[in-house]
Amino acid sequence: MTNNTANAIFRHPNEIDTRPQWDPMLAALMSGTCSNEAQLSKTLASVVSSHIVPTVKSCVGKTHPNTSKEDIEDAVYECVCRVIGGIRGAIDRKPPEPIANLSAYIGSVVRKYGVDQVREKYPERLRISNRLRYLCNHISAIQQREDMRGRPIYGLACWPQDRWNELNGPRLAELAANPNQTAGKWLPASGERDLTDPATLKALLNWIGHAVHLDSLVNAAVAIGRIAEPVAISDPIDVPELDDGSDIPQVVEWRFQLKWLWNEIQELNVSQRRALILHMRDDGQRSVVEFLPLAKVASLREVAAVLEMPVEELAGMLDKLPLGDIEIGEMLGVGRQKVINMRNDARKRLVRRSVKAEWGVEP
Repeated sequence: MTNNTANAIFRHPNEIDTRPQWDPMLAALMSGTCSNEAQLSKTLASVVSSHIVPTVKSCVGKTHPNTSKEDIEDAVYECVCRVIGGIRGAIDRKPPEPIANLSAYIGSVVRKYGVDQVREKYPERLRISNRLRYLCNHISAIQQREDMRGRPIYGLACWPQDRWNELNGPRLAELAANPNQTAGKWLPASGERDLTDPATLKALLNWIGHAVHLDSLVNAAVAIGRIAEPVAISDPIDVPELDDGSDIPQVVEWRFQLKWLWNEIQELNVSQRRALILHMRDDGQRSVVEFLPLAKVASLREVAAVLEMPVEELAGMLDKLPLGDIEIGEMLGVGRQKVINMRNDARKRLVRRSVKAEWGVEP
């Protein structure tokens, strides 16, 4: 008799089991019916289709209401992959770490994704957002409440309730349309344009006359402060739209596997990475450097970082990819056969890692 069995038998009927439990939708993943990877993947795919994808879509829609359709699809795919990775990680840990509330876990993943995106694309905007949030919570003249959807809104503490009920007044629309032209109507006597200055922030709220969301304050701070965010190099690839979303679970699983492979490639040394990535192509002889951004696995900037080369250099050679062994050899300062050997060694390592990941044994 095992210790677990004995504990279950001799536990007092009124004793409450306080150990963490799996969410009912994930409990099947830990049952005896999922004894191998194939059964686990099949069961997980069912949960992905029935619950994870719809919940992620709902969360992304609420947290990114003004985002383009393409960015929404990208966010959904990325968040679903993160959720699947988190579930697999929780299962693989010794002992497993149960996810007690799947919906709450999905919500936290989506929020973390949003923060990561802002931090990556708009570092100055994130700094302003954090600073404004701090000011609004530490200045007695400013108060934080919640709107009908539970999102935080900010206004002057002295305002009556009707000012908190209005969120889309004419002055807010005027500010959004012409932030610099309206600045002269409300800037304090000091002329300070930094909205993270307490006096300037209070002057703006007083002029608007009603509660506002944090995004509106951040937008105003960026425009009025004439803050220019760095422009990211976009990937020169048109991303096709999905038809009806019916293949999302299969595509998500495929992208999850591709992301796993991409992560493994990053563990190779830089010479092996270059020998492999710059030469790799699909059935249509298209370079993997073009394919990775198309599959939303890695951006051009991220690929360049893995290759340890400037993104401008990589962007300038896209029309020459994939490269031949001689060209890669010239780049690495080695002969053609050495490039072939490095690429073969890289592939063998990836095969070994794949077999170990799927079967738990080293070939």
